[in-house]
Amino acid sequence: MDQNQLIERIVAEVVARLGTQGAKPAAGAGVAPAAQSAAAVPVLAPSDVARYIDHTMLRPDAPTAAFDKLCAEALQYRFFGVCVNSCRIAYVAKKLQGTGIKVCSVVGFPLGAMTSRSKAFETREALSDGASEIDMVINVGLLKSGDYAGVEEDIRAVRRATRANTVLKVI
Repeated sequence: MDQNQLIERIVAEVVARLGTQGAKPAAGAGVAPAAQSAAAVPVLAPSDVARYIDHTMLRPDAPTAAFDKLCAEALQYRFFGVCVNSCRIAYVAKKLQGTGIKVCSVVGFPLGAMTSRSKAFETREALSDGASEIDMVINVGLLKSGDYAGVEEDIRAVRRATRANTVLKVI
């Protein structure tokens, strides 16, 4: 299976799952033929899509006003969550408190090349400051070297630093 076939297959699976959540079937405009044949393509309103999006601001030089705008847009469009660097978690969590919008922190961003202990510490700090989800950056160097045990231990170290109900994504 080539890359395009894989993408078409994934699109078809996602579309099929979304289609079971009340979306209206459409003719399939803009979707690859293989995806069209796999399932009816639902027409999704922007509000339907927004609930699957983490609105993100990871620029290291972003001023506070950029986070105010990020939060305002998340509220306006009802995004699932916002994702920011760990140093901005407390600010964003306070702004979004009680809204139902999740707060996510990146850990080890942008390179993932720090120690597992550093990532675990950053994770605990982010959770303490109000994050409910963690996106950790995989250690690409270990992965490219074939050190899968090292990659697994890196992920496990961060997982151990989370709470039982914390969503952990590896990016």
